[in-house]
Amino acid sequence: MSRDPLPGIYRFTSIARPVDPAYPTNRALLFILPAIALVNAAVAWLTDIGGSPAGSALSGLLVGFASWALTRELAPDDDAAAFLALSIAWPTALLLGADAVLLVFVALFLVRIVNRSTGLAARPFDTLSVLGLSIWASYSLEQPWLLPVAALAFALDAGFKDGRRVHYLAAVMCLVAIAWPGFEQLTPRFAPGNDWLWFAAIVAACGLVMIGTRAPVAICDVGPERLQAARVNAGLAIGLLVGAQQLASVGAAAWVSTPLFACLVAVPISTAASRLLGR
Repeated sequence: MSRDPLPGIYRFTSIARPVDPAYPTNRALLFILPAIALVNAAVAWLTDIGGSPAGSALSGLLVGFASWALTRELAPDDDAAAFLALSIAWPTALLLGADAVLLVFVALFLVRIVNRSTGLAARPFDTLSVLGLSIWASYSLEQPWLLPVAALAFALDAGFKDGRRVHYLAAVMCLVAIAWPGFEQLTPRFAPGNDWLWFAAIVAACGLVMIGTRAPVAICDVGPERLQAARVNAGLAIGLLVGAQQLASVGAAAWVSTPLFACLVAVPISTAASRLLGR
């Protein structure tokens, strides 16, 4: 009987990434997340902020991890960006209620489909899981425009030289799902023009990050290969499009309803700070 050479969880999935404490940044996260949970619980117990202590603690854990994990995918070479996103997302969630993490996890897996940070192509179960999550989240959040973004993510992966061609079919299924009963009754709540100007500034700043991403230093989780610049940039573009459809679907409230924008803002800020410091 042949033995699967892939380590740990990668024997079963290509898109799940465990937080390996062998890396210093991961160890730091494993200390930070319990601290966030304790602070959230204490604030909820002493004040009327955050609901119940247990619920607030869990919310803090999810917001902290989701914002850190997504930003690690958006900027694989920049460890600091992930912690900056966490430091923005956590107080925003606690004080302003920007704690809806479902969209962040959808973005996370769509970006992983595209950038292949694990070094592995999505397996059939991965494809079906991300497809199902995208459709369910789109319907649950009443954001039908999330499905064209998911379709683009699948199509981008399929279009790369080493892409999974079956993802063209997944892209078509995302578009077909827009005909799901109920979507046709939704009325988009477009954000005002000023909000789009702010978002355009974020897009422009992230565009500069993409221009500078010529040869990523980060290596894949499995194997010695470095990540591909084209895939990394495509993943960042998918993250931006998820943010754009959120603004188009939810309106101005989008900024304070999810940690997603903390992740998008953290990437160019951290990149600019690193260059100013000569790192």
